[in-house]
Amino acid sequence: METKAYNAYNVEDELEQSYIHLNPVRKNNSKRKQESFTGDGVKFIRKCTELAFSVIAQCFTMHIHAVTYGGFKLKIFSFILWH
Repeated sequence: METKAYNAYNVEDELEQSYIHLNPVRKNNSKRKQESFTGDGVKFIRKCTELAFSVIAQCFTMHIHAVTYGGFKLKIFSFILWH
């Protein structure tokens, strides 16, 4: 069974012992509920982060088609030079 970050309480406790504070976005029926102001802040920061990464990802092409290694290097170089 796959463990999700919002309900891996044992991992969260181990990280706390290492002085690493994990603050996952939790579901509504979670055993360890977040305060509403903390949960809203986490959601806001997550949306801002996802927006920043999506803007960066839009600058890059999704597919680089090259037959040879030299052609691949040329396309990468021209892409970097273009941006």
